[in-house]
Parts: sequence; structure tokens; C-alpha cells
Amino acid sequence: NLELLLKQLFSMTVKECVSADGKKGCFATNSLVELAPHDEDVAQIVQYNNDRMENALTKAIQKAQKNKELKNTDSPRSLARFILNTITGLRIIAKSDAGKKKYDDIVTVTMSVLT
Repeated sequence: NLELLLKQLFSMTVKECVSADGKKGCFATNSLVELAPHDEDVAQIVQYNNDRMENALTKAIQKAQKNKELKNTDSPRSLARFILNTITGLRIIAKSDAGKKKYDDIVTVTMSVLT
């Protein structure tokens, strides 16, 4: 079930963000923001990782739409990108010491858009 999978993915991400190490950020996200603009090798690695995640999410969304598990009929690729953007955003605001309520609000609205 895609909805359950997404809830688990967002829950895991939020848990990481609010942990003691969360303020350090995610290595991949930090690399994307801080290194990729200046280092082509890092940019390629980050893009490869993002492409793999986007492809996996796209396939899961296609399957969920086909099985009528997902009400949203937007392009699976666009929805996958939206999800990845949300996860990246959560990881970026972790560096600003955002409270759990802020994360929960973002996840709630994101889930309402997707399902």
C-alpha cells in the first residue's frame, strides 16, 4: 500500500530530522546544497541517487494509481518529484532547529495532496 509506505518514509525522515544528529543534516542533502554547485563529480553522484529514488517512487505510484490505491491522478513522475522535494525540504529545515509540529504540518499537507 503506497499510502502506508509514504507515511513510513515521512515518519522515518522526520524522526531523523528531530534526532540529536538531525541538525547536522543529511549527508546527501548537504552535498547537494553545499558541494554539488561547485563539484561536478559530487553533482553527478547526487543526481544518480536522486534519479534512482525518483524512478522507484514513480514505479510505486504507477502501480498504486493502476490499482486505484491513489486518488491523485497527476503524473507519477511529477508526484515522485514532489515527494523527493518534500523530503529534501524536511532535511534542509532540520538545520534550522524546526520543531516537530512544523514537520508534522508539512507531512500532513503533503499526504493530503498525494492521497
